[in-house]
Amino acid sequence: MADDRDSGMAFTEDTDFEAGAWVNGEFFAKGRRGGGTRGFGERMSAAERAAAKDEARSSDRRAHAPQRPLDLPADFAKFAGVGAGADGGPAKSFAERYLERFGYKGRLGRYEQGTTSFVHVRARTGRTGLAFGGRSEFVPENAELERAFAGPAAATTEFDLVDSVTARDVVEELAATAGVAMLPHPLGANVKGRQAARLGAVTVLWTADALFAAPARVPASEAVAVTPAALLAMLSV
Repeated sequence: MADDRDSGMAFTEDTDFEAGAWVNGEFFAKGRRGGGTRGFGERMSAAERAAAKDEARSSDRRAHAPQRPLDLPADFAKFAGVGAGADGGPAKSFAERYLERFGYKGRLGRYEQGTTSFVHVRARTGRTGLAFGGRSEFVPENAELERAFAGPAAATTEFDLVDSVTARDVVEELAATAGVAMLPHPLGANVKGRQAARLGAVTVLWTADALFAAPARVPASEAVAVTPAALLAMLSV
């Protein structure tokens, strides 16, 4: 019995506990020893066991995975045409995709023909800077291109046009009656080139094609196209 106790004390002191001793049949010690460090061989054995366990798990998963069909038709894989478009055509540019987000469909140009016309410019002499001396590099062909792409003007589609001579005669007669001098209208480029006359509570603007009128409290830039008869009716109220 004493041999067993002694052997137990020796075993305990050397392995599990620090400064352990048996006193009257009870074991006393300062504390439990910390775990010992494993050698290189033990660490490698643990790593190999973990790798073997993962390999066994993956192989078991492959064994239970469904088999892929091997009798697919020959034309199962189809190749698109040139480009990355959905229809096999050329890929859309960033600008086209960006415009489609805003609801734009089709191609550029009035008839969706694309930008097929060239822009003509004049070469400057020497090192003359841009916009120097009121010069313009654009030639008359560009104005024709702009009109072609812009389509008909709003006045020719939404308003009733009047003859310029008739419009001028009506305005001059009304201005002479009201004692108002006719002066160029000092507004922006949207009404540039129009002539204006203030006839009482109505501001009259006329161009070479149409006659416009706006009440005094409405900006002249929002004037509405009218006929001479309608203008006379407005002034007679």
